[in-house]
Amino acid sequence: GFGKLLQRNSDNSFSEKQSNYIDGIRVSGERLLDLVGGILELSRVENGELAVRLVDFDCSEDMRNCIQDVQQRATVRGVEIVENSQLVERSIIKADKKLFKIVFNRLLINAIDFGPEGGQVGVSVEKLSDGFIRFIISDTGRGIYRDVDSNQLGYVGQELTGEVGVEANLYVCKHHIEQMNGRINFESTARSGSAIWIDMPIVSKAEILQQEAPQGA
Repeated sequence: GFGKLLQRNSDNSFSEKQSNYIDGIRVSGERLLDLVGGILELSRVENGELAVRLVDFDCSEDMRNCIQDVQQRATVRGVEIVENSQLVERSIIKADKKLFKIVFNRLLINAIDFGPEGGQVGVSVEKLSDGFIRFIISDTGRGIYRDVDSNQLGYVGQELTGEVGVEANLYVCKHHIEQMNGRINFESTARSGSAIWIDMPIVSKAEILQQEAPQGA
């Protein structure tokens, strides 16, 4: 809030160094808000206050909306978001629509905030042969610099990346994905970047046709 106020009211009287400090205040404030939000959401998760409602829906529009929502955040840090062409294809999954958007948005924000300025975030989709669809978010950040497996995601967050705020986000994401019968995993190269992916059950064409058929036909 304070950093944004300074930027909004500045009349170009700040030096480059002062402007960088102000930008640092703003970015730190945004990260703190995300962290607090993650902790509050984590509390709701552990208290069982978030009910899961699994429905069939086309998530392609939700993904594009999430990318649009974080585009300004990426632009400020000079981060390029690169999408693959399959994002525009119809992707019907069985999940809780609200929770899916929360997870996708949090993973995007992690990749943008904790990667280098001027870096790149990749977003891609691929259909798997086991009835799942994979959503991959990659970055060019420092990577995960010690050996862990997917079961440790969110329990050692800061130790994984050296960044405050990752732990709460990953814990919430992992919990939500498992609530929706999905999977989450990652691969990483230290100092070269990471790719975190989530696999969600895909609705088959037969199921779609059955749902779209007139009742009593």
